[in-house]
Amino acid sequence: MGVSSAFRQSNAIPTPVPGLGLAEISPEQFAAAQTEMTRTWFQNLLKSGKNVEAHIAGRRTAYLMRWKEAGRYIGPSARILDIGGGYLYEDLLTYFRSMNWDYWYTDVGEQETAHARGLGQSFGFDPQHFSTALNHELDYDDGLFDAVFSSHCVEHSMNLKQTLRQLNRILRPGGDLVVSIPFGWEPNPNHPYFLLENEWLALIEDAGFRVRAYQIGSEYPESGHDLMIAAQKVCPVADRFRIEPDDFTKSRYALHSFRDTSIRYDGPRIEKDDHIILEGGGWSAEITLAAGVREVLPVFFRHTWSGIVRVESGEDAVYGDLYRPHSVIQPLRLRLSAPSEAGRRVKISPVGKNEASFDFQAVIAGYMTR
Repeated sequence: MGVSSAFRQSNAIPTPVPGLGLAEISPEQFAAAQTEMTRTWFQNLLKSGKNVEAHIAGRRTAYLMRWKEAGRYIGPSARILDIGGGYLYEDLLTYFRSMNWDYWYTDVGEQETAHARGLGQSFGFDPQHFSTALNHELDYDDGLFDAVFSSHCVEHSMNLKQTLRQLNRILRPGGDLVVSIPFGWEPNPNHPYFLLENEWLALIEDAGFRVRAYQIGSEYPESGHDLMIAAQKVCPVADRFRIEPDDFTKSRYALHSFRDTSIRYDGPRIEKDDHIILEGGGWSAEITLAAGVREVLPVFFRHTWSGIVRVESGEDAVYGDLYRPHSVIQPLRLRLSAPSEAGRRVKISPVGKNEASFDFQAVIAGYMTR
């Protein structure tokens, strides 16, 4: 039992360069990586042996359902911007027409944008309203839109706070924002951030929005869950964000595999391709640090078999209830009061479980440091 197979990742975990942030990557490099990710997904689908037409039809049905869900909040006759629109299709544009929307589109891919522009024009939408851009560079007038929709795109941002500021700027007062976002940690470097739903909600609120509703679902993602947020612009962007996205940017950290010789395990355990399952209440794990580490983040698969753990080093300690009703991968952060000396130890141990959990498990994929 334990971790869902839907969250088992490839054994080839990319190692980011410690300290390298998104600011050190050019917009052209970022856009190219995002576009290549989409095309690689399709190539992998062709190689998978699945019924490709049926698979894509299922995705389109789910995506149309996501748009209709957004339509409940946005309503008819709105001027609406679709950020990261991808490849449009006829059923989708028929729905936009039925809502009498003044539909605008942007995407990072030139090929996707050209396809969308041609299809949109055939449905009577203005071809000048289709553009190619990164989502932190939205070149539109202040307050131009009644609504913004984005599905699985906001998180693909070189500058997340700037993206959120732009969303506030281009919406009129009272305008609607409906976004769907995958959350948690994953190896894919083109998903830069490892934010959970609470962090995403705080960022949306600090960007000047009132959250009208949010939900976690599994109907659109191919595996796992995503977060849908429906919000309304009510005020300017806050002077200070509670969440600093740099603290949740994977490229800011060095990643160490669960098999790294710096980790020692004791007690009952089961080793898998990309994680190790520590079972029952008698296990422990110990990390030996290099010099100069200020933060240690063990990366846990969190699910219905997870327990409560303590991560400690000297006087520094943090507790985390790893139980989740829906599986997610997410680190637990231990901030050290002083930079580590070489050989400093970090101990991970179980301290209990909540009533809903099946067990005291900790499932570790590795750990990050900076």
